[in-house]
Amino acid sequence: IKHGHLITISITGEPTSGKSTVGLMIKDEVNDFIIKEKKNNKIDPYETIASDQIEGNRIFTGNKFEHACILIDEWSALGTTGENATTESSLFEFYNNVCAQRYIHRVTCTPQTDSVFDRNSLILIDVITRDDERTETICKVYYNDPTSQFLTKTPLGIVRINVKDTLKKKYYARYRKKKFARLDLLDKHGIRDIRELEYSDIILEVYESM
Repeated sequence: IKHGHLITISITGEPTSGKSTVGLMIKDEVNDFIIKEKKNNKIDPYETIASDQIEGNRIFTGNKFEHACILIDEWSALGTTGENATTESSLFEFYNNVCAQRYIHRVTCTPQTDSVFDRNSLILIDVITRDDERTETICKVYYNDPTSQFLTKTPLGIVRINVKDTLKKKYYARYRKKKFARLDLLDKHGIRDIRELEYSDIILEVYESM
């Protein structure tokens, strides 16, 4: 941050392995450093979380943040399907370049796979397991060369990340509630992401006007 570099981290892990909590902890560390260095007190820890890459696009287009780190909690293949999916994917690549000028740092989480993740990430973190007694998550860390056409994972080592403080934060409980509500939308109503809610608003407005 001091030397004008952009932080791009991708975290992989099995479901319920703790990758989201690790992502939140790293995001908070980056933003706390930015607040200290840049005197940027407009960073809301809750508003810098996107459920997936589509919500990430909405944060980018909101033009609300500069010199801030966001978390994309579920970089999923589902976000690359459905109406307007190709445009959304292209927009994400475009916003990556634009937001680099605004220094929007990015941490993304994805299920355990080599085929779906933010390819522009320089650092890859692979969650191994959780140590609940110590409130630590044990991870492998790799370097990725985003300029390569092939996946590169150069091992850097193993790290134990303490998430105790993150688990105690008020916004964490608030976001967990949102996360389970989002799962309910998918399970009970088949609503996959924010696009369908946006379309619903337009459809209802047209229906009522007619």
